Formats: sequence, structure tokens, C-alpha cells
Amino acid sequence: MNLIELSNIFHNIAKGLDFKFYHYGLPQDINTNGIDNSFNVSNSVGVEYPAVYAVVSNWQTATSRPNATIDVVLLFCIPQFYENDSTSSTKSILERTEQLRQLQNNFMRNLQKIGLKKGLNFPVDNPFSLQPNEGNYTTEVFTNAYNNRLIVLDTRFSMQVLLDCENVAVDGSTINAAYPMPVSDTNDYELIKPV
Repeated sequence: MNLIELSNIFHNIAKGLDFKFYHYGLPQDINTNGIDNSFNVSNSVGVEYPAVYAVVSNWQTATSRPNATIDVVLLFCIPQFYENDSTSSTKSILERTEQLRQLQNNFMRNLQKIGLKKGLNFPVDNPFSLQPNEGNYTTEVFTNAYNNRLIVLDTRFSMQVLLDCENVAVDGSTINAAYPMPVSDTNDYELIKPV
């Protein structure tokens, strides 16, 4: 699995639930209308809500094994005071937050099922799992967030994945003969010009 495949899994779960927008990107993208996205192919309506934004923040790997632990941040977003058609929402902030929390919970449950290959009709080549096995995740709630006055559930969790790694050995014959893999020393090899 690579990061694109992982993002595609997030995308497909969002498509299967009641989300109106998915984007792999940084939080500041929330303020950008017109992001190319399969939820809004012609960019005719901008970002609609509820929306999901995903970021893989870091990962831990070892050269001796192909699996990695990655840290994921999902931002589940919904406007506080209005609907997608710009009409005022009749729901309180608490009701909107609960609506978003239920979507978040469905998303996370489906993610764990798919990773463990228990999700029906959802092909995944390499199994993955949320860690620990119970699929724990933490959530921080923000209200009146960003320029769009959103309720945001900042959801963080770790996943165990099998990252694709290209196994390429260093070919010593391509190294300039003047520097046949010298012992590492204090000279900066980038600054030394070949003779």
C-alpha cells in the first residue's frame, strides 16, 4: 500500500457515507474553494459539507520489515450556523456536533472493518489496522473554526500498514571513480567538485 491508495480508501468511505466532500491536504485547504474533487467534478459549488480532510502526519518504519506505523489526522467538518444552500441551520451547535460525531463514528468503524478485510465489496490488497486493535482514536472539537465558521472534529489515530518499498541497491559503478565509496569523514561531498 502507498499513501495514494490509503487516501483512496478514505475517499471511498466518505463517498459511501453522507459526506459531500473529501480532500487529502493540509488544514489551510479548508479555506480554498474550487479544489478539484470527485464530489464536485466541475467545481461549480465549491466545498460542500459535511466534509473530510485527511493528512498523514508522520510514519515510523524499519529497514528490516515492510510494515509501518503511520499517524493520521482526519478533520471532519460541518458549518455551525448554515446549510450548503446558505440558509440558516435550525439545529443548535450541540445538535450539529452530534450529527458530525455520528458520521465520524461510522467513518472510523468502516475504516477498521475494511482494514481487517471485514468490509464487504471493498477490495484492499494489503490489510491494515488501526492501533491498538480496538481502533482507538482521539478527537478534539473546535467550534467557529476557520473562515467558514465550522465545527471541526480533529481526529487522530495510528495505523499499521504495509508500505510499498522499492528495493533498489546502490550501484557502485555509477559513482565517480575519484570517490569510490570513501569512508565517511568531515568533508561535505556535495561541495566537492569531481576532478
